[in-house]
Amino acid sequence: MQLNLQHSKSATDNRNLLMKEAHLDIALIQEPYVYQKQVSSTSRKYRVFSRGQGKKRAPIVVTNKSIDALLIHQMSGEDMAVVTHAITS
Repeated sequence: MQLNLQHSKSATDNRNLLMKEAHLDIALIQEPYVYQKQVSSTSRKYRVFSRGQGKKRAPIVVTNKSIDALLIHQMSGEDMAVVTHAITS
C-alpha cells in the first residue's frame, strides 16, 4: 500500500486500522505524522524503516514478521527509504 498521510495523526490512525483489517504487509508512506523527529503513531509491532537526522518524509512500514527486511543506508535519506527484503517461512 502507498499513502500520503499529509502529516496527519488521524490519517495515521486510519492507516494502522486499514493495515490490520486488510492484512497488509508493507506500506510506503509519504509525509508521515512525525513527533520529535520520529515517525509516530505506528504500532510497536510494526517495523519502520527511515533514515536522516531531520523529519523522515518517506518511511517504509513492514507489518509481517515473515518478511526479513533491511534498510540500505547508502541509498536512503530523509526523502527516501530503500529496503531489501526476503520472505522467510
